[in-house]
Amino acid sequence: MSMIWLRRLTLIFVLLVPLATSQLRQVAIRGNNHPLRPYVYPIVIGGVRYFREYSRQQLRQRWSVLTRQQLNSLRKDLPGTSAWRRSRFTMATNQNWAADYSTSEKKMNELYGARALIYDDNPFHHIQAQDYMGYLKLIPGQKVLDLACGTGILALLAKAAVGLTGKVLGVDITETMLDRAKTKAKETNADIEFLRHDVTNLTGLNLPKDWDVIVCASAFIFLDDQPKTLKHWASFLKPGGRIVFDVPVESFNYLNFVVSDAASALGLDVFYDGRWIFGPDAVAIRLAGAGLEWKVLTSQTYSKLTYDLEEGLRMLNVLLNGPFGRTIVKSQKQLVDLSELAEINFRKMFAEKMDDNGLITQETKFYIGEGTKLD
Repeated sequence: MSMIWLRRLTLIFVLLVPLATSQLRQVAIRGNNHPLRPYVYPIVIGGVRYFREYSRQQLRQRWSVLTRQQLNSLRKDLPGTSAWRRSRFTMATNQNWAADYSTSEKKMNELYGARALIYDDNPFHHIQAQDYMGYLKLIPGQKVLDLACGTGILALLAKAAVGLTGKVLGVDITETMLDRAKTKAKETNADIEFLRHDVTNLTGLNLPKDWDVIVCASAFIFLDDQPKTLKHWASFLKPGGRIVFDVPVESFNYLNFVVSDAASALGLDVFYDGRWIFGPDAVAIRLAGAGLEWKVLTSQTYSKLTYDLEEGLRMLNVLLNGPFGRTIVKSQKQLVDLSELAEINFRKMFAEKMDDNGLITQETKFYIGEGTKLD
């Protein structure tokens, strides 16, 4: 652009800005009576909206999904993996890649076995158990089957509610959790029986089929073939008996979603797959499929976690290199491939879900499913 035109534009700008400022002031003072109001307000509001959307698009472009070719261009070939990937996803060199986590029992022991001694230290588990008592509405004399009972927090509360004439049976696959539950029951003189068994197939326990309530707290999402499992549980209810369970809401599952998608693309099995949860209707479909009259509630929000892209990637790193990751992969190479593809998925998800400040909020909140046996 020539200097002459630059001077002309500068002069026009200098002359128009005071005039525009004066007119805007008059619009603000006179309101609807000013003849320019119908034109000024849409321009100002439209400009603000355009700027916000432009800023959001810039954030999306800045944090856009890296293609596999772009990622590979960042990698330096080293034996087994890459220096760049090592810097982003720390390899757990002491992992036992030969360990067999092919069954639900082994995966649950991997996830919960080491947590038994500290599980009760988390206040959330006690608060949620108290909320469950509100959902269950137990009365003296009822029979309660607590599946995936863990350390017995809910079972102990249920026993206090049903009294001496009632019965509570806890079933769990993790031995260390059951040991803790049995110890607590003994210390409190609670007459509760705890059995070690796969909760998805109760046939071998020779249980009666007259239970008032079957409850599964904080574990349903981990179970194999959930529709089949619900039908199986329903067969142990008496007419009018209820099944109560929970699953986390969508925002709690964002990291799980991206890992599950990546694992599926690589042909790996996912133990905790929450992709079927698209809202309370998803829980209703599960209950209706089991032939139960359904009702779905939403729990309180127990906590919120807000994170940006970098913090989200760090959380993804921790998830993949922890017990959950070891239930999916069987070698360092699989971990590298899963980490790389999961990051691609995460960046894409983050760009779609983030708010105007470039943040995502994860809620610890649950859908509570309640199914009643009619016949």
